[in-house]
Amino acid sequence: MFFKKFWTRPLTKRTSVCYTGSVSLSAKLTNKKKGVDDVKPEIKSAADFLKKHGIDSFPIDLDKICQNEDIQIFAADLSALAEKDNTQVSGAIAISDEARVIYVNKEDVRVRQRFTVAHELGHYCLHNPDPELAMISLRFGRSPQETEANRFAAELLMPEEMLRNECKKTSLVFVPVIAKKFDVSREAMKIRLDYLGLEYIDI
Repeated sequence: MFFKKFWTRPLTKRTSVCYTGSVSLSAKLTNKKKGVDDVKPEIKSAADFLKKHGIDSFPIDLDKICQNEDIQIFAADLSALAEKDNTQVSGAIAISDEARVIYVNKEDVRVRQRFTVAHELGHYCLHNPDPELAMISLRFGRSPQETEANRFAAELLMPEEMLRNECKKTSLVFVPVIAKKFDVSREAMKIRLDYLGLEYIDI
């Protein structure tokens, strides 16, 4: 089952926030996991990441990936991280020499939480988060890092070869059906199908 653990205490904000699509938040981690090394993965793409973890079927098992990477996932109250203008914070990743934690917004639906985890894994693989800072993912803006993390998430959850092969099995690709198979939102699936130039029907 996705998300076996839930973190219910609010994650509080401690220092300044910059609106670049990602936010640097100075934070002390709780529930630290002892003995986690600080070696960053040598991963350049979502395909590399899937290969590293031996995943060749869908829906993509994010629990397995996070367990293998010693990353804990917590559903949290992230409202304290929102700045003015009612910005919604979907997730965060916090990396230190003692713990690796991804937070997802407990108010988000499951498929959005899955995309958030995949998005934060993109930051983890591609952007080498500072061990002393938590990177807060805000779903707005078009900074290069946010764009890269979103692309990584789409490629991780909806790998091109798997998706193309699945689409070949039917003459009509119905978005609700294939989105359910990959355990993603209809919106995310439509964006991915458009990007790959695959035809579909959305009803």
